[in-house]
Formats: sequence, structure tokens, C-alpha cells
Amino acid sequence: MPSTDPAPIAVVQDGVRLGYAVPRVLAARGRLGVMLTDWWSPPGSWQRLVAWAASRRSESLGRRMAGRWASGIPADRVRSCPIRALRMQLSRKRYATHEDFFAAVADEMAEWQIRQDLRGSRGAFGFVRNIAPKFLDACRSRGLRIVVDQMIAPALEESRQAALQSSRWRGWEEDLPANHELVAARERATWERADRITCASEYVRTGLMAAGVAPERIVVSPYPIDAARFAFVERRGRTGPLRVGCVGHVSLRKGAPWFLEVALRVPESVATFEWVGPVLLRDDAAARMRERVRLTGAIPRSEVAKRLAEFDVLFFPTTCEGSSVALLEAMASGLPILTTPNSGTVVEDGVEGFVCGYDETERFVDRVRMLASDASMRLEMGRRARVRVERETEDAFGDRLLAAFGASRT
Repeated sequence: MPSTDPAPIAVVQDGVRLGYAVPRVLAARGRLGVMLTDWWSPPGSWQRLVAWAASRRSESLGRRMAGRWASGIPADRVRSCPIRALRMQLSRKRYATHEDFFAAVADEMAEWQIRQDLRGSRGAFGFVRNIAPKFLDACRSRGLRIVVDQMIAPALEESRQAALQSSRWRGWEEDLPANHELVAARERATWERADRITCASEYVRTGLMAAGVAPERIVVSPYPIDAARFAFVERRGRTGPLRVGCVGHVSLRKGAPWFLEVALRVPESVATFEWVGPVLLRDDAAARMRERVRLTGAIPRSEVAKRLAEFDVLFFPTTCEGSSVALLEAMASGLPILTTPNSGTVVEDGVEGFVCGYDETERFVDRVRMLASDASMRLEMGRRARVRVERETEDAFGDRLLAAFGASRT
């Protein structure tokens, strides 16, 4: 049952995480105390003008800056610190790793967040790795209840998977420095200060428990999707080879080599394979993939639905996620899904698609052949996929979020 306590909740929001679903659902229920964010660019603001100027040099950068805004969140409930955010971005090259940079950003933002008027908030929400432990200390000193969301598997699991993939697929990506120990330490500090930790999947829940979080403190809450934004595509009557696609970064973490392994074992007369998204592989590895997989490259978000409509199956052999939004969007399009437990998927094996370990290449090959030869199964799984994601509304997500705030800490 959702909480009946009408007290407002403060939200720390970096970027467009979940499409601003958390502050939007709280605002719709009269529960948003304040949203503290780095960059907010509503129409007509000077931030929107800066985004336009940035687009003259980089269209994608300008688009991202302009996209830091959402309707449904009252202007008087938003606090942002754009100058501070710009200054931190300009200092990025000073840090040895991405992890060091993002930790510094969180701590810098916390100094500002602590000084803000939380407008009577009795609860605080933020995302693990983004919300700083020092801000949570300030919240606890004010008596606020704290709920944080773990958007990806804990750093211990993420680093384990990264090491496994790098060892198995040497030379596929550049070896970039990483500070997983720093992330793990900050995660632990955040969990210790929270009353509840939400996550979107059993995969992440398992990782949290392996890292020492008590199961009764974890709330599994699948992320919401506005399925109405994606038209259900009627794929009946299609002919020719099965069109197997994927959307997202082409990388080791997303399972690029495993995608290729499956593609190499399926004749072109049975299925074609395509991956849409930025390519993060070394040139020689990317060239190897292109021998059997069409790598389309990055596309604007506005074109994703169109590309999904061209596929017959979505294949996503990822090695580590929290809950892939790309899979939810594919399901909304009516696509049957081939993926791994590590994707954090809501797909039930054999119902909306098939779920196999990312290294179970022959099982995936068998499932591709099965879907290619059985159109009725493929279409029925796609229909069920659409029905499944239609249940993951922002309203249902809001119920679970408020229930997490309402539960007592044990």
C-alpha cells in the first residue's frame, strides 16, 4: 500500500534520469517538496539559449542541454545551479577517471544542496552514485526519511563483469582507467544512510544482497514507461530473413562480442543482424563485427521508434545493467525479446521472449531459428510484450515509490 503521509519529498535529480519520472509523479500527487538539479533549461530561459549556442558546435550536446526540462514539474519547485554545473564540466579533464570526476561533482553539488530550502520536505530521494553521502547526513540530521535508487548492479558486480569481459575479449575496447573501489565505497556509504533502497530488477536486488544489504531494506520497483509514445507495430505478413536488432552503445558491457557470436552461427538466409548506437569498440573489433552485423551508429532519440519498427526481434545480450529502458521501448513496439537476466528485464522466459545467460550462444542461436521459423509464436510474444509494459505506468511506479517511503526502517 502506498504511504498516506502527505508530507513533501525532496528529490535530487542529475540529468534526465528516468525522464524526470520521480519528480513528475510526486508533483502530480502534491508530494514534491523541491527538485534539486544541476541544469534546468525551460523554454525561454537563458539556459535554453546556451543550449542553442552549444548546438552550433555540437548538435548532440545542444540537444542534451535543451532536453534538461520536463513538463508537469512546477517551476517554483525547481532549484538548479547551472553556473556551478558548467564550471564542473569545464574541470573534467583534471580527474584521472570518470569515477573520480562524478564523485567530485556529487560532493560539489552537495555543498549547494545542503544550503537549499527543502520547503518542508520530510523525505529525500536520490540515485545511488549521484546523491552524496554528505547530503544524506544533512537530511538525517533534519529527520528526513531517505529512499535511494540503485540504477545499475552494485560496483562489485559491475567491476566483476567488466573484468570477465575484458579477459574473454582482449583488444575489443581500449583499456581505460577506472576507480571501482571509490564507487563501491560511496555506494556502501549511501546504503548505510538510507531507510530503503529501490531497484528495478531482481538482478540488481541480488547484487545488493551479495554486497551486504539486508533484503528487507530493498524494494524492487520496475521503471515506468509511457507505452503510448510507441505505436504497436503490426508485423504480420512480413517475408524474408528475420530482422534481428539491438539499440544502445556497441560495447563489451552491452554484449557486443556475444551478439556477433550468435550472428556468425545463423545463416544470412535465416536472419540479418543490426545494431543501432554509438560504437565504443576498437577499430579492428568494429571491423570484425561489420563482417556480419550492420552497425548503424548513433541516431537521434526521435528516430528510435522508427528503427524499432523495422526489426522483428530485439536481441540484447548485455552483461550488466539495472533495467534497460531500450528493452521496455522495444516491448512497447511489440517486439519479442531475446536477452539476459543481467539486463534486469521484466520479460518472462517463454512468454514475451527468451532469457538466457549472455554466454549461452547456442541457446540464443536456437531461439533465433525458432522465432524465424514460427511467425505465430513471434507475433504472439510481441503482443504479450506490449501488454506487459502497458502495466509499467508512472502511476504504478509512484505507488511503489511512496510505499517505500511509508515502510518503517528495520
